[in-house]
Amino acid sequence: MARYPAGPLKDVIQARRMPGESAAETAAHYGVCAEALSRLLAAEEVGEVAADRWAIRLGLHPRHLWGWEWDLGPSRAAAGGLPAGDPTRRAACGQRTTARTTDRTRELPTDPRVEGGNLP
Repeated sequence: MARYPAGPLKDVIQARRMPGESAAETAAHYGVCAEALSRLLAAEEVGEVAADRWAIRLGLHPRHLWGWEWDLGPSRAAAGGLPAGDPTRRAACGQRTTARTTDRTRELPTDPRVEGGNLP
């Protein structure tokens, strides 16, 4: 079974964490216990099933976090010369090839019923 770096998951969780929010509150927000969140934050890698489940909890497709590594597996992506997290070889040349979730949120229409639009 493939293993993926936990860093991208941790980065998203930390970026979305509210100032002063406890680990228990953050865990509850994602529907897990505080122990599960602690294990993730302490981990260097996560298995394929856990990576998929955490990405979905964060509202992302795993490909947004791990690029080609998700489709091919980390070892096959590296063997094929694809940079980690980049979905095409062009990304290695400095060309941007994927939309990051922050870019995509600007394209969402706002919903007047929700304060601040559709964004969480």
